[in-house]
Amino acid sequence: MHSGGISNHNMLKVATLQGAEALGLSKDLGSIEEGKLADLVILKKNPLENIRHTNTVRYVVKNGFVYDAETLNMVYPMEKKQTYPWTQKVPSSNLPGIQKK
Repeated sequence: MHSGGISNHNMLKVATLQGAEALGLSKDLGSIEEGKLADLVILKKNPLENIRHTNTVRYVVKNGFVYDAETLNMVYPMEKKQTYPWTQKVPSSNLPGIQKK
């Protein structure tokens, strides 16, 4: 839609408020209002200046917790470093032909 000429502001409305309205969910989400679900992203750059700035995510807010978008470490309400199985050291193996690291 943006490539077709829609403004940055209207593109954001389509992706949020009007998208929620189309799905019949505008009472629960699509805008930041009291009583609505409020999972959102905080961007480093202004998407009104360039719509491609929507990919500059700095923080993710999910269920009242704030996470660093690059590491997914929790930064609010407390700091907590996340650990994931795929970031751990390779387990040692006693299998023949596999070298231990």
